[in-house]
Amino acid sequence: MRLVWSDSAVGDIDRILDHYAEQADADLATIIDRIEAIPDTLLSNPGIGSLTPSRRWRKWSVKDLPLLLVYDVIGDTVTVLRVVHARSDWAALL
Repeated sequence: MRLVWSDSAVGDIDRILDHYAEQADADLATIIDRIEAIPDTLLSNPGIGSLTPSRRWRKWSVKDLPLLLVYDVIGDTVTVLRVVHARSDWAALL
């Protein structure tokens, strides 16, 4: 298995880190640790996320953060499509 980050997902992570960096009470190191753990989790269990209503993609909550990963599994490749706030209208972003 291999993991690929879409350009949109990379941009999402950049914006998320910028947002948390501006908050005085944010534990940026923990947030980065959670994001860095994503590949290990998804590659060891690509079916961990629930199917989206379209049943094409999966969504998975990042541990201890209000973030969702929307991803696709095709063959041996897991592609992270977006990283969004859990309360956002994530389906409209795809």
